[in-house]
Amino acid sequence: MKAQALLNLGNVLSRLGEYELAAQSLAQGLTIAQQRQEKDLVVEILLSLGNNAQFEEKTTAALAFYQRAIATDADADLQLRAKLDRLDVFISSSQIVAANREAQEISQLLKELPPGQTIIQAKVSLARNLLELERPPMTISHLLLEAVREVQALKISRLEADALGILGSLYEQNQHAAAEPITEKALLIAQSVDARELTYQWQWQLGRILVAQGKTEQAIVANLVPSEVLLNQNFTRDGLQQKIATLPYPVVHLATHGQFSSRAEDTYLLTWNDCVNVKNLDYLLQNRDFNQQTPIELLILSAFQTAAGDNNAALGLAGVAIRSGARSTVATLWSIQDDSTAELITQFYQALTSPGTSKAEALRQAQLSLLRSPKYSHPYYWSAFVLVGNWL
Repeated sequence: MKAQALLNLGNVLSRLGEYELAAQSLAQGLTIAQQRQEKDLVVEILLSLGNNAQFEEKTTAALAFYQRAIATDADADLQLRAKLDRLDVFISSSQIVAANREAQEISQLLKELPPGQTIIQAKVSLARNLLELERPPMTISHLLLEAVREVQALKISRLEADALGILGSLYEQNQHAAAEPITEKALLIAQSVDARELTYQWQWQLGRILVAQGKTEQAIVANLVPSEVLLNQNFTRDGLQQKIATLPYPVVHLATHGQFSSRAEDTYLLTWNDCVNVKNLDYLLQNRDFNQQTPIELLILSAFQTAAGDNNAALGLAGVAIRSGARSTVATLWSIQDDSTAELITQFYQALTSPGTSKAEALRQAQLSLLRSPKYSHPYYWSAFVLVGNWL
């Protein structure tokens, strides 16, 4: 029990970045486990020591711990974990020959072990590594499809989302049409089990795939989690009003054409079948259920422009911000290319998900990202975006 407790403590300290204290705790636990000849626990501690060394970027030490774990006559699943951990180190340290050799040994070992959750997880991990090693796509897809079939039989949703997402990554390289539905399915499953780290990965991946296919509007909304999307003929005045009235989402993103003007009657946004004047915007956007306490924290208008020849047109933006009831509003002052808009909004959402990042800072980071891009460095692409209202 004491060795297990020291292992648990070491893992916690390692996650907190206290690597030296973690190593001390794990070393003490290892001594006790070895004295009691608890081979499986010895391997567990050696793996944790290897991981701790890897976090410190001590490649040689990490490989030595993994080698000791592999050399210990312990459970086959633990041996497999040790080999996968060592493969990660080989790849991260660019030891490609050793990595390919390790991957081949792992592939053979997987064929010899009985199916189960640990083996499926190992297949998924191996597939991710093979993708980094640029191994033949057929080999990787076969491994992932096999893992998906097995995990569906066991009904382990999180692992299925992981496997499907990696398969989508494989197809993203040159088969975008096939990658899109696979990544969408991975994202939906990840959301259903609240696997947030996978949700973020596959959401970002789906956005890239959509942009590659020229589906920029879908790419923008794909980066909202959770989200409800109204596209094309579904984006009507009634449809928008119904969603806003019944759903508690704090962010409303209107990637539709519109115009700001100092004249209220010339400030509007377009739906599929209607033109909504700013005078009606307060009713449209503030019409939420009486018992719904979630305000619109952020309103984004990413395809607007100011009226031609109107030097005070930006006042129209202030009017929209006030009438919407939103605490903050991000909008464009002139019409911008869809691709650059999608890139900036994606970067904005990504920055906004970082703890402690204000809306103003998120927008600044997104604009700087485009400024540093050779393709979108001109101010035309990024300086049109402004933030009105609460900057926090």
